[in-house]
Order: sequence, then C-alpha cells, then structure tokens
Amino acid sequence: MRASVICFALSVISFGCGSSGPGGYTAAFDGGTDDATATGDAASVVLRVEPPDVSIVATLGGGSTTAAFKVFARGAGAPAETDVTATASVTLSDPTLASVTAPGTVGNATRGGTSTLYASAQGGTASATVHTKLTGEIVPAGFDPGTKGSFGTAPIDPAPPNAPKIEYPLDGVIVPSNIPPMQVQWTPGGDSKAYRVHLTAADVLDVYVYSVTREAIADVVPWASIVSSVAGKTMAVVVEGVGASLHLSPPVHVKVATDRIDDSAIYYWESSSGSMHVLDVGAGKNAVLPVTGSAFAPGSPSQCVACHSVSRDGTRFSYTTGGFALGTLKAAADKKSFAAAIEPGTKVPAGSKWTYAAFNPSEATTGAAVLVTKADVTAAQNAAGNVRLALLDPDTGAELGSNLAAWLSAFPAGLGRDLLQPDWSPGGFVVFASYDSEMANPDGASPLPKAYVRDLGDDAVASSIVEASIAWDSAKGTYTLGAPKVLTPSKLGASLDVTETNVLPQIAPDDSLVAFTRSTGWWPIRLQSDVINGSGRIVVVRRSDGVTTELANASGPADSNSTWPQWAPTVGSEYLWLAFSSERPYGHIMAPGVALPPACLPQGRSLCKNMWIAAVDKQKAKSGTLDPSAPPFWLPGQTALASAVSPRWTKAVVVGPK
Repeated sequence: MRASVICFALSVISFGCGSSGPGGYTAAFDGGTDDATATGDAASVVLRVEPPDVSIVATLGGGSTTAAFKVFARGAGAPAETDVTATASVTLSDPTLASVTAPGTVGNATRGGTSTLYASAQGGTASATVHTKLTGEIVPAGFDPGTKGSFGTAPIDPAPPNAPKIEYPLDGVIVPSNIPPMQVQWTPGGDSKAYRVHLTAADVLDVYVYSVTREAIADVVPWASIVSSVAGKTMAVVVEGVGASLHLSPPVHVKVATDRIDDSAIYYWESSSGSMHVLDVGAGKNAVLPVTGSAFAPGSPSQCVACHSVSRDGTRFSYTTGGFALGTLKAAADKKSFAAAIEPGTKVPAGSKWTYAAFNPSEATTGAAVLVTKADVTAAQNAAGNVRLALLDPDTGAELGSNLAAWLSAFPAGLGRDLLQPDWSPGGFVVFASYDSEMANPDGASPLPKAYVRDLGDDAVASSIVEASIAWDSAKGTYTLGAPKVLTPSKLGASLDVTETNVLPQIAPDDSLVAFTRSTGWWPIRLQSDVINGSGRIVVVRRSDGVTTELANASGPADSNSTWPQWAPTVGSEYLWLAFSSERPYGHIMAPGVALPPACLPQGRSLCKNMWIAAVDKQKAKSGTLDPSAPPFWLPGQTALASAVSPRWTKAVVVGPK
C-alpha cells in the first residue's frame, strides 16, 4: 500500500474583536484593555499552522496513521511566535473525513477526500486544507498469496495485444456518489492466471481489488468508502493481469458525481419471467412487486403488463393485461404492498382497449384522475381505428368531465389526432405522442397503404411529440386542455418504413426537458410477423426553444435499441438522471455469443433488454446543441440474463427490497 497525503495549505487570517472567522469561528477579545498602545490589540494577533504539508493514510476497512501539527501565534511587536497548540481551538469542516485526536494531532481518517482545518486562538484564526487518501486491498478468500506477490515482481509486457481490455464500466461514465457496487469486467489478458483492478484518483484513492476470473466487484461497505472518497472527482480503473508477465489494460475513467440518487424505486416489467418488479435504486436490489387482493399477478410472459405507469408520488399504479383491459392499484396504508382499485375488465367502459396512462400529479388539491390511452377495438391488426386520450377516476373507472372531445375536434390541420402515451407534469401541462392512423404511405406500398396501427394502441409511425396545458376548474368540476403545441415534429421519409417516429415522452422533474424514444419507421413493430424495430434511441427536446438533441452518448451504438426513457424523480445539483431500457452488451455477461434464455429475446432480437442510467448535464442541457449526456451505467440489482422493459422511476413508497 502506498502512503497518502494530508496537506495543510497555509492560509493566515486575522480578525478584529467579535468578527467572524472561517467556518463560523468568532475571534474573542483576549482579556487586554481596549487601549491597543498599552497592551496590544487582539486584531494584530496572527496565527499560522506548521508544517504546511502533512501525510495521513486511511486504510480500507479501518485504521489510519496520524499527523502532527502546531499552531503558532504572533502578537503586534512580539519578537517571536508563541506555540499555542495546546490552547488553540481546532476543528475540521468535514468531521466525517478525519478528526483532531489530541492537541496538535490529526487522525482517524476514514476515507479519501478534502477538508478544511480551522484554528482559533487569542482572537486570531488560521485555516489549512486537509487532504486524505484511502488505500488498501480487497482480496477474495482463498486467493493464492504467491500469485498476489507476483504482481509486484513480474516484468511488464509492453505488447498491446496481450493486455486485458475493460468491457465495463464504459469510459467516461458518470455515476452518483451512492451508486451500489459496480462490477468491472474485462477481456482475457495474455497468459494471465489472476487479475487485480487498480482504482486510483489523485491524492484521494489507491485501492486494489483481486480476482481469478474476468470480473471483480467490491462488497457494499468497502465500495461505499471508495466512492465517497472520490465524490466530485474522476477515478481511473486499470486491470492488471499476471502470468509470466504483467499485462496492463488501458485505463477507463469513471466520474463520481456529488449527486446522490434519492430514495426512489424503478418499477419494470421483466418480460422474460412475466412478472412486475420493483427495484430499490440506491440499494441495488429488486423483488417481485408486492400486490394483495388482486388478479394482477400474471405469472407468464404472455400476460404482458408492460404498458404500466406509476404516479409521481409512488402511490398509484396502472397497467393493462388480458387483452389490454385496464387495471389500477393503490399503495396500501401500511406501505407494504399495492392493492387493487380497478380490476381488469371491470368498471371501465366496454368496447375499448387501454395502454399507457399518466396520473394527476396534483391529486391532493384537484382530485384523483388518470389520463389514459384509449384504443378503439378493431377487427384485425393494422385495420382502421383510432387511439384517443380519456380522463378516468383511477378508483372507479368513471370518465371525468373535460373538454377532451371539443379539444380533439379543434386540432390544427396536419396534426395527427391519434394520441397515446401521455405524461402529466405538476407544472400544469401534459405531453403525448400524436400521429395520423389514416395518413397515406408516401410510397403507397402494400400491405400497408396507410399508417394503420395494431389494435393494441401502443404502436405508432410518423408521430410527433406534443404538449398542452391542463387545468382544473373547481367550479365546474372539469379538466380543460389548452391548445396543442408541437415540441418535436416527425420527419416524413420516402415511405413510412424510413419515417422518423417519436414516442414515449417523459417530462423532466424541473419541466425543462422532455425525453422520448425515436425510431426509424414503425415503433415497435409494423406487423405482428415482423422483426421488432431495433432502431430506438433516446432524444430530448428543450421546452423553452424546441431544440431537439439525440443523446448518442447515452443511447449507445447503432442497434442498441434504447427506449422507454424515464427521469429520476428529483433533480441533482449537477445532473438530471435518465433511466431507459437498452440492448447494448453488459460486458461479457450479457453479450453476443452468450447463451441467452429464449424468453429474454423478443422476436428478431439477439440480446436481452437491460436497464441503464445516464447522467444528463444540467448546464449543457440549458443551451446549445451539444449532447448533454454521458455514457450510461448498468443498473445494479437487475438480472442480466432477463429482459427488463418499460422502467418507471418514481419516489419509493412501498417498502422495497433490502
């Protein structure tokens, strides 16, 4: 292990009587008279800390070295400094990082980081910057000590083809400071028989994690120390493989943000097992969604409830199943499960099918309501039919009073009146996808001369993202939607198969952006017999000026099929966090060539769909056209060899898995 440094960067400050010093210190009068010429003025007392550079090592798992320092004071006209260490008041701005263990001694370092030391005596104050470095090793049980020692003795192999290559995490990824343990995965390295992962960050971190396989992961407690040490900094990750030689991978860089993921959960449909799951984002654990007193529990992939929604406060849940019949749930009073409100096939008007919904985010002041996608029943797929929006009571299924019918009939010319996939902001507006099912195919191609959709009502082509205000009239007891405004129009191609399609809009928690899925052609499928469209990518539109930017960094390479964007429920200090489903490889654990469960693969696709999260830079997103997203990280806690679709990220209400 290598020594680390606690540096006292000298800063000398003096204050008059009663003035406030750094860190809230108050310089007190030292007992002399008010006549500065007779006894000396406390304002002229100058403090300094010696030495200016001190080293402390924090050991992973506990323990640290100590460092000595002294505090000196000099009064006006005094011939020499006086050592006031024993009587000085000394504290650290971050007491969780280290502490003053005795007069003139700093120790008990728990992690790497930076703090400020404040010294106060005789009415003067001084400050110094404190740096600590976390060092240590994580060695699995049974790891050969001889092999461990060979990392320090084997000659370095300079040949690049023999070097391991890190497959995960992705270079340039940004993660929250409380992310659950991340696995590191890599390709084989020459003749390597064992590996170690070297995690470093200047001045704050120098840790090794050993492994005999091509993966390594730290336990929860040491991992928490590692990421807390580098919060706000970038950590370099290098894999070292050892055999006859030492093989070093190129580094991958992981920035750990100061942002933390809040107490939130993601509800997602695990299509490969036919079950709804809830994942505690901070804990990185998931379980089947707890439901009581309901026919909700599906039990097979054929009982799809992927078209689900969760309210922004996490208390309500909607879904469709059994031929796209609508059902709703509500969090039980004990917050241990959800219970049925509307059972599928009951309480709602007959003759319709239902898909994505959006709950009223202001239920406490305006009443319970859910804006639902309502599809007309059609005789066959891709037959004539329409998709509308309807406002329902989520407890009874009764339609609520609104201007929806008149609002739809007054739509501007050229704007499709088939509406689906709404989202509802507390800011008083809704967004949705809009297309025209009667639009003629530009090439007139058979068998789809028009933009008919499946009778399920969750498909679209040539769709735009539209917003409209929504207000509650308490006197009339009705909802009123305002004039529609196109945020992002579709771009028509030579045929519908190459037309730009925009679907699944979701409003950022600060209302600044709307994220959505963009595909080329029909999404997600044109005919039931077709291969599922794999061109999905994540896009955001800025509501202030309509600037639309594809999040190429987040979406990944072509054919990653990144879809279903969903924002974290709160805004971080630096970033917005965006979850989505994607078919990009997860290292070599879920990758081309790996034997994958057939139930994990939708028709025509070759990889399972897993959930990823990307940081979206708030400042970059406010202006300009540069991609504000970073490469994403794989969401810990999900099952890699299962298909996780339609994540819904909201506040945690029901007690999640621990």
